[in-house]
Amino acid sequence: MDSPWHIYFDEFRRHAGRVPEQQFGRDEAFATAAHAAYRHTADRLTAEGWNDERTLRLVRGLNEAAKTWIERDGESWSELRAGLERMAAAAEQPVREDAGAAN
Repeated sequence: MDSPWHIYFDEFRRHAGRVPEQQFGRDEAFATAAHAAYRHTADRLTAEGWNDERTLRLVRGLNEAAKTWIERDGESWSELRAGLERMAAAAEQPVREDAGAAN
């Protein structure tokens, strides 16, 4: 299986790679590509047996990394790739419960 961030990146680039650099509404086209990548990645991970909570946590993080990249003018694919990889690594860290929470 490909890593989840790689699945997301490939699908995002497949859609966003068709958007010309000077296109009016480029950010909106990228947002549409991010949504397609989100859906594709979530569907694939679920089909491969990932549980819903883990899938949502990871894919939301990937989408957030893409959103940040888009807001920075979305010019460097290697920058997006690095951001997705970092986000995936962070999302895979165990969720820590609040130590001060009442039982």
